[in-house]
Amino acid sequence: MTALSSSNIHVLGLSRTSFKAMCISLLCHIKQKMLVVKRKCGFRMSLKTIGQRSGMTSIQYDYSVVVTCMCIKTFFVWILIFTDLQRVIVVCVLTLVPVTATSAPLGSGEKPRWVNPCGLPDHLLDPDSDFQNLPPFSLKELVSKVVEVTESTKNHAESVENEFRMKVFKDSAFNVDYMRQEWLPVIPPISKDHFKSVNVREAYRKTFQYLQYYAVGVDEMKMDQVLHPESGQFLDHFQEVENRIREVLCEFQLGMYTLNIRQNPDVMKNVMSTEYRDIPEESKRNLRDYLILRDYLKCITYTWELFSYLVKKS
Repeated sequence: MTALSSSNIHVLGLSRTSFKAMCISLLCHIKQKMLVVKRKCGFRMSLKTIGQRSGMTSIQYDYSVVVTCMCIKTFFVWILIFTDLQRVIVVCVLTLVPVTATSAPLGSGEKPRWVNPCGLPDHLLDPDSDFQNLPPFSLKELVSKVVEVTESTKNHAESVENEFRMKVFKDSAFNVDYMRQEWLPVIPPISKDHFKSVNVREAYRKTFQYLQYYAVGVDEMKMDQVLHPESGQFLDHFQEVENRIREVLCEFQLGMYTLNIRQNPDVMKNVMSTEYRDIPEESKRNLRDYLILRDYLKCITYTWELFSYLVKKS
């Protein structure tokens, strides 16, 4: 394989850093496609095995079974390649209908990962019949699943926020409460008086939308770790934060499907303007990233507290 020279890259209209970012984006895209194949494809036994290994919740697993049946209805071709007695590679050749929306390579029209986070088909051929065999879930069970997944996500967010503060600012007491990213939503106060005024449908809609905003911010934080390798020590951390946000969003999406809740319009990348993206100074990027991490922690804590309250109420 011949390496690309600077002139080759220049012909593509890309700088070296942009080309590197594009390559990493493509690799992440391929990795996500492979994960989707593992999690979403196969027959019920395969789904169960994959679901157990990937930490899929019972609700996500049951939806995966339904999605698999729908995929079969929409012209999937299955190719099973047995590599040895312990491994099976499942290759899905997609025809006519895309099965999921994952992180998009540069220049493509795919939706970002926080839009349709579960990778459900863009349109349901027959929702009434496709979902009629789905096991019934009580409201309390659905809300409890949100509490479960947000609690582990909250603990992880606390760990990342603390590590970022200590390594970047060298100060455990670092405090900039007077500053915030103006494009991010203001998270309501954590109080029983507020929780009493929020019903389940509103809780699903609003918290789903709040988290999509933070997914936009973390996506930019992750890209800047690639574009500025001198400050790229948190790339893996931010990738894990993004994965966990998507996991929570998927739980919300499945809950809204089950409860027949129409979500608010998806939050897209343009909510974060160039002013907050193109920041050449490392110190200012670090401050921006910390503000996003700090308020993301507030958001996921609010979500956990709110749904914990709704569990007791239901």
